[in-house]
Amino acid sequence: MRPSTAYIIGLRLSPERENPEWYTLWFENASGQNRVVLKNGRIQWSSSIEGARNLGHEIPDLIGVGESTFDAVSDAAGTLYALQRSSEGDESLVLLFLNLLDDTLNTAGQVLQPETKRLLDRLSAMLTEGATLQAAVESLGGSQGVIEAVFACLGRVLVWSDFVC
Repeated sequence: MRPSTAYIIGLRLSPERENPEWYTLWFENASGQNRVVLKNGRIQWSSSIEGARNLGHEIPDLIGVGESTFDAVSDAAGTLYALQRSSEGDESLVLLFLNLLDDTLNTAGQVLQPETKRLLDRLSAMLTEGATLQAAVESLGGSQGVIEAVFACLGRVLVWSDFVC
C-alpha cells in the first residue's frame, strides 16, 4: 500500500521569525506509521516548501504520490517560550512539537537518554490526558528540567539532519 498523501512540516527555531526556517516531508508508510524523509539515515530538511516537496522524489514509497500539503509547524521557539512561562493555553503547541520530534527520532532510528525520554513521554501523556501545561511541568520538577530535555531532543534531531537549500 502506497501513501496517498505526503505532508510538509515546518520547523521554526528562531523566536524572531514568524515562519519556519526549515521544512521536511512526512508520509505514512505501508505499515501505517508516520515517517519523515531520510537519505543515508539522515533527516532531510529544505529551506523552502517547494524544496521539501522535492525531497520525496527519490523515495520509492512516495513515487506517484499527489501534491504535498503544508500541514503543521513544529514550533521549537514557541514551545520553549511556553515551557518557560508554563502558561495555560499552550498545551496543544507543546504537544504537537513533542509528538513531531518523537516521530522524527523514531524514523531516524535515534534514541534519547532513558531519563530524557521518560520525562518527555510523561509530559506528552499528561498533556494528552488534559493536564494544563503548568500542572504538568510542576509535576515533572519545574520548567528547567523540562526545557533541558526538550533541548536534548531537539539537538538529537538537528545532529541527525541534513539541511539543503
